[in-house]
Amino acid sequence: MEEKLKKSGSITFPEGCDNAPRKRMLIDLYKAAAACEEDYIIANATETVKWQIIGQTSLSSREEVFKKIKMCQIQKIHLTNVITHGPTAAVNGTFEMADGTTLAFADVFRFTSAGKKGLINEVASYYIS
Repeated sequence: MEEKLKKSGSITFPEGCDNAPRKRMLIDLYKAAAACEEDYIIANATETVKWQIIGQTSLSSREEVFKKIKMCQIQKIHLTNVITHGPTAAVNGTFEMADGTTLAFADVFRFTSAGKKGLINEVASYYIS
C-alpha cells in the first residue's frame, strides 16, 4: 500500500498491515518521524526510551530521540517487512533522503508489554548507506 507523507513524499508498506494494531502503530511511527511529529512519538514511547544506532550512537530519552529524528530529512519510506510478536517487533526497508541518498535499515523494537497499549521501550537500528 502507499500513503502520502505530511511533507512531500510517500510511504509504502506491505498489504495486510491494517489488520494488526501494533503493525499500524509502527507504520504511523515512521510517518510521524518523517513529519517530525513529536506528539506521536511522545504518545508511543516511554520517557526513558533507549535507541541504539548500532556502530554510531546510543540515545536514552524521548527528547534525545526526537532531536535525532528532526535532523533527518526523509522524503520516501519503503517498509519491506513489519513483523510483530509479543512485546517485540522488527521493521526493515529503505529511506530516501532529501539529498537523494538511499539508506537501508532494520529496526528491532521492544515494547513495555505485548498488549496494544505497550509503549516502545527500546530500539536497535542497523543502517547501511
